[in-house]
Amino acid sequence: MKRINIPLLHQGWWRGPLLLLGAILALSGWASLSNGDMAVLLSSYYRYVLSQQVASQSQNLTAQAPADCQPAIKEAIQGWETDTQRRIREDLQRQFGPQARNQFEKFVADYVNAEGHGDAAYLGSLTTAVGLPPTTANYVDLRRGTCQSLLKPEVDNASRLLSEIQTWTDLKRRRTDIPSLSAWLHRGEKPLPAQPAAAPTLATAEAVSTVAVDPDDKVSSSLDSFASLRKARREKAQQQAQLGMQQVATEREAAEQEYGAKKLAAAQAEAENIKRHAEQLAQAEKDALDQDANSWSMKIKTMLATTISAGVGAFTGTIGAQAATKAADHIFHPPDTSK
Repeated sequence: MKRINIPLLHQGWWRGPLLLLGAILALSGWASLSNGDMAVLLSSYYRYVLSQQVASQSQNLTAQAPADCQPAIKEAIQGWETDTQRRIREDLQRQFGPQARNQFEKFVADYVNAEGHGDAAYLGSLTTAVGLPPTTANYVDLRRGTCQSLLKPEVDNASRLLSEIQTWTDLKRRRTDIPSLSAWLHRGEKPLPAQPAAAPTLATAEAVSTVAVDPDDKVSSSLDSFASLRKARREKAQQQAQLGMQQVATEREAAEQEYGAKKLAAAQAEAENIKRHAEQLAQAEKDALDQDANSWSMKIKTMLATTISAGVGAFTGTIGAQAATKAADHIFHPPDTSK
């Protein structure tokens, strides 16, 4: 049989339509999302990237800090990161319900792929969703504009945290009267009011009906009278014993509450003194704190604006999916940092 040579098969003519079909399917996925959906997804992804950058920068701060300061720094960063993950997760669940993880994971994969290929249509949709001007030319401008608008509170918060840790570490090197990092970071919070001690009152007992018995009374039956008298005396003795035990227990509880209130008041007074001391130190270091915060803010914005997402390259599909799974796991199944 004569072999039929079809040049088009050898030229891979089917690849173009297949790629076009893939692009259409991808377009139909993100095009079905509202601007509100897109804004929540994009801000959630950028906040996730921000948390990774803060964790990375904190490692440098920790490594440069004195050894006795390092555990406190790690604990503070872990607490901030856990809170950031929780807020991202709650925002996604509020927007998408049970589909929150799936929507987030798919968005991250689509975003990484679109950024890697310079997808202008996808960029335009994201720009509209977050309210940036249509002159946004590329994904670098998108990240920079989002950091300066939608994510400004998050960036300021992260910058302030790193600034506070840096200043506290510098103070610990120079002075010995510096409060703990936790007290330093929470110096602006109001302490809880002390609970007043309970007044020592007797617990309300069941009403006791006293049986009046006169031993001089003559009764028709001496045996019945003796049995009734003995029973009444036994009941009265039991009731008096019960009231005595209740009084002792109540007085002990009142004493314990009073002792606990005094201890709490003393602890709060000490915390207030530490707070005032921390505020005085912070006031003296205000210029350094503000300068460090501005420096960290510029550094974080630069990193977020210029760092291309993981996976940009020839195989963005596969690596984009891996990046998406990693991000979704981090938000919805955060690692255990207690060990």
